[in-house]
Amino acid sequence: MKFVSFGNWNVRADRIVAVNKWVDQKCITVYCGPQEEYRQYYKTQQDTREAHEKLMEELSEIGD
Repeated sequence: MKFVSFGNWNVRADRIVAVNKWVDQKCITVYCGPQEEYRQYYKTQQDTREAHEKLMEELSEIGD
C-alpha cells in the first residue's frame, strides 16, 4: 500500500481516481471516489503548479 502526499494530506495511491488542478483558484483536488475528495489551497499559482507536478511525479513513480 503506497501513499502520496500533497499539502496536509496523505492519500492512498491506489484509491486516486482523478487529480484536478485549478491554477486560477490556486487549488488542487484529488478525487478518490464519488463521495471522497481532498482539496489543498496554495498561496500562488506557481506554488500550485509545482505541487501538482510533484504529485503527478510521485504517482508516475508508483505506477512504474
